[in-house]
Amino acid sequence: MNNNLDIELLKKIYIKMLIAAVFLLAIVYSGQLLNLLSKKQMDSVRTISIILFTLSVIFSIAAPIFLRAAFVNKVKDYKQVPFNEFITFEKQLLIVVLLAPFIVVLAVFFNAPSLYLSGILLFALYAVYYYYPSEKRIKFERKIFRVKIDS
Repeated sequence: MNNNLDIELLKKIYIKMLIAAVFLLAIVYSGQLLNLLSKKQMDSVRTISIILFTLSVIFSIAAPIFLRAAFVNKVKDYKQVPFNEFITFEKQLLIVVLLAPFIVVLAVFFNAPSLYLSGILLFALYAVYYYYPSEKRIKFERKIFRVKIDS
């Protein structure tokens, strides 16, 4: 198994999910600009905004911590963690974290107040920035988790 190919797979997942979120955001925003989608705020938009804000915190901060703790608990007795298990964990982590940009799309769709939209956007940007599968970050996490490197 080629470790670099797996890191490239993580990058492909990252790019595909990010492009999908940006594409949906462009569609929703364009629909609002062209008056195809209503820009009026509904009465329930504050409640929806609070829910979306909470979801953005969950997907960008809480869920990654939970997934990491679950993975650590799963491999705590291993002397060396198999690379396949590590990559599976990284894929799951990436998919969960990259749900945060999709929350931005929903916030724009529901025309969330700027305070909530700003917070949702900041959490999404944090998730996108921090969890980018760079070789440096993956190498660091391999050391932390004692990942067995197949040669």
